[in-house]
Amino acid sequence: RSLLLAEMMYLAGFDVRLAHRTLDDGQIDALLAAAGGGAEAAAAPELADTGADVQGLATAIGVEPSVVAAYADAQIAAGADCDAALAALIDEQSVRLAGMIPAEALGAAAQAATARQRGALADHWWVQYSLGGDWSDLDPSAEEVGDGAAEAVFARPDLPADLDHRLALRVVADRWDGQELHSETLVAAELPVADAAYQPITLDIGPLPGSPEAGATMEEVLAAHTAWVPAIGIGEDTLIDLAVSDTGETREATQAVQEQIEGLSATGGGLLGGGALGGGAGGQEAGEAATTLVAMRLEVEITGPGAEPRLATRTIYDYFGGAAAAAATEVAMDDAARVERAASLLVSDEIAVTTGTIPAALAARGAAEDMAGVLAVLSGLLSGERPEIQPVSAHSIALDWAADRPSGLRQADLASPTVLIVHSHAGQDPAGASAIDIVSLGAAPATADPAAGVRHGVSATLGENLFLTVPGSPLARDNAARAFALQPEDWTFVGPGDAQALADTGLAGPTRAFAEQDLAAGYALIVPPADTTVLGDSGPTYWRFDPATGAVLGIGPQGYGQNMREVGEMLQDLVRMRHWFAAYAGIMGCIYLDATGYLSGDQVMLCMAASILSVHQQSLKLLGTAINSYAHARVVIAGGIAGILIVQSGRREAIVEAVGDILANMGLSFGDE
Repeated sequence: RSLLLAEMMYLAGFDVRLAHRTLDDGQIDALLAAAGGGAEAAAAPELADTGADVQGLATAIGVEPSVVAAYADAQIAAGADCDAALAALIDEQSVRLAGMIPAEALGAAAQAATARQRGALADHWWVQYSLGGDWSDLDPSAEEVGDGAAEAVFARPDLPADLDHRLALRVVADRWDGQELHSETLVAAELPVADAAYQPITLDIGPLPGSPEAGATMEEVLAAHTAWVPAIGIGEDTLIDLAVSDTGETREATQAVQEQIEGLSATGGGLLGGGALGGGAGGQEAGEAATTLVAMRLEVEITGPGAEPRLATRTIYDYFGGAAAAAATEVAMDDAARVERAASLLVSDEIAVTTGTIPAALAARGAAEDMAGVLAVLSGLLSGERPEIQPVSAHSIALDWAADRPSGLRQADLASPTVLIVHSHAGQDPAGASAIDIVSLGAAPATADPAAGVRHGVSATLGENLFLTVPGSPLARDNAARAFALQPEDWTFVGPGDAQALADTGLAGPTRAFAEQDLAAGYALIVPPADTTVLGDSGPTYWRFDPATGAVLGIGPQGYGQNMREVGEMLQDLVRMRHWFAAYAGIMGCIYLDATGYLSGDQVMLCMAASILSVHQQSLKLLGTAINSYAHARVVIAGGIAGILIVQSGRREAIVEAVGDILANMGLSFGDE
């Protein structure tokens, strides 16, 4: 708050500086009392009347307004029912989950949260300003804390670096020499969380440029990839450092790319003819190379004052499937293995950082600004144009997510930021290839309730999963909260470091490895029984409990924080809109989901509507109104109306035809699927 106030005063022409002192317990108590103890929940926003927008939208498109209005009203009611069901489920699961955590662990976490909160309030900052004369204090908390001499003053930009929360991103590759793994960082970035928040951060990994042989199949092209370059984008800046070959060798990336391009120009060859980093025609044969690229991962580390560093690891590719490599393990890189590696290393992830409870109005503005870039998609599609559009960023999703599930507590706990990743990996299990991953869930503020952190995490894990659940579908069971509902008994609490206790539980395979990493990092777990009958297609899930904050989070089979597969399928259609043809790809993906039975017909309409949400300029107004409701009502209203307009205006056929055209231009065609 002081930084913001100082910046505004500076822009108004004042000389400003920041002052600091330490408050005593009485002053801290006064601040807490003034904040209402931090225990009042925010009221749910009311959905405004959409009648005028519906009328204008329907008239402009030529659809009967009463049909659209009736559908909207029905979905508003359905959204309210869903919100009520969600609230009841959060209450029930929070109580049951808290009962599985030892009371002393909950109590210790609550005490730690209170101590951290009081310590943060004791560290008091305010603004001093001058306009060519003496310095004056400007402290919005002066009524509670009184006047006091500053222990130190700092010029506006020159604050101590140890006050920053920092975010570090690293892409690390593992090379296997037949006896042991050798790790090397390919690209890294580190920056203050304040700089990372609310701007695009991306991770893209792709092969060095090549020119596939005419007639090569996709599998042949993938099997021939012999070198890759990871890039981290922050705002308008792109960071690259090292390229890595299929043998695990590395070299400076820009030089490798340049040599690859020069080689293509000179020989007319491509990836099928080798690469700038080595690798023979068609890639290395099994046992041919002395070393092999066997794994790649993203490391996300958060550091900050008053807290231990937190390191989260996300697997991009792992030949060993999460199992530790044993000495003398043979790596057999046949064609199938090379295809799997190359597909896994086609990555386009978006990372979003938020730093507190987000007002719904800010989320609405962010979504409206992003959607403005999508308004021309449908009209362009139907008219034959192929417009360039801007992507809908992960930050819009993060803002929306934070606004839909605010902590509802006024006194923020700044133990850590919230970090989300929207994953898009070609080679992973489909459950992880399109998912939203909560890497770090900002801790719930301290309250008198020792189970507040449990409720905070249950709300996060449940919130995105409920409204797109297909009854009986294994998709639903990939979510920890869904598994917890389907099998409510016999879950086991496993204390930090007690990996041996996992032997008699339902965790196995890669999920077991992720759980062991969490235990080693100081987390406790609540895990399903060994005879569980509710495992999803991708394996077991579990709850993770942080003894330092009292927060819990559902962990999915890929080690992701809440594997929100169903929502990922829909929101990824928005995030993938980097080029004009991605709108068609999103629609095609929805048709695929319909054909495979992953989603019901109505839900396919929602998925499809995520690709063409802005049916008409008027729909943006409707979206801006609806976004003040909870997630279910918002998405269903906007998506349902878009779906109605597609079907009733006879444009579904036109859209399918346009998809066929673009597939033909890409050398593809519709199959029976």
